[in-house]
Amino acid sequence: MPHALHMPSHIFTRLGLWQEAIATNRASATAAKNELRATSTAGAGSSNALHAMDYMIYGHLQLAQEQAAKRIVDEVQAIQTTDADGLDAAYALAAIPARYALERHRWDEAMGLQLHPKDLAWDRFPSAGLILRPPGADARLAAPPDSSHTTAVLPAALVTHSPLPRVGEPPSALANGRSCAA
Repeated sequence: MPHALHMPSHIFTRLGLWQEAIATNRASATAAKNELRATSTAGAGSSNALHAMDYMIYGHLQLAQEQAAKRIVDEVQAIQTTDADGLDAAYALAAIPARYALERHRWDEAMGLQLHPKDLAWDRFPSAGLILRPPGADARLAAPPDSSHTTAVLPAALVTHSPLPRVGEPPSALANGRSCAA
């Protein structure tokens, strides 16, 4: 049910219907969290909720609703475990704080990002991150991160396979021939 509630946001996001994308993802995240509360993993981050929250933060940022976006980042930072150790949960855990920093052009924040939660088996996702170098950054930042600290983590999928427009790219770019996974 949570993922079904989320699916219309793929259309809303592509069309720039940010309020609708936020609303459907809020419903999806709430449903996922309610499902999780009924299990022994209550208190964990739901992969369905995290996926919806990733779309939701993007909508808030497109509308310059930074306080609402920050609440999502804070909620994600409070998560200590997930209900799944799959790439979908890891992707969202890394993408949400990265989106918050990058969409606001806060390179200082992006440079200080660390993978969270620390005890997630991040090494199981070798392609989940890449180092970001803002314009004019020192070339030494291209060195691969170690597993304890990353200079700025952005899931490779955010750049190559994201259903969302790339950071700084208008939604219309999707209609102009750039394909991506749905």
